[in-house]
Amino acid sequence: SSAARTDNVFQLGATWQATPAVQVKAAAIYDLARHVNVNGEGGNKLSTFLIGDYFLSKRTDVYLAGAYSKTSSAFNGPFAGNDDSISATFGLRHRF
Repeated sequence: SSAARTDNVFQLGATWQATPAVQVKAAAIYDLARHVNVNGEGGNKLSTFLIGDYFLSKRTDVYLAGAYSKTSSAFNGPFAGNDDSISATFGLRHRF
């Protein structure tokens, strides 16, 4: 197909300060794409995120983050041949 690829991307996010030391963030990104490949096929991609922060001080925190992504149609298979991906990260951050 000679039509140009188009992506309509929608995002939503929120932050909740549960206590002065605890913060929770959530976000979602949805990509509705058209003309993704040479056959003119479209696809969808949904990515979601959840992050928890515990502040040890004003500049130092520990965090736990999780993410989930799901693809369909022409987007299928970007994650080592799979249509979905799950990840988790734990870390310690200090801001200079």
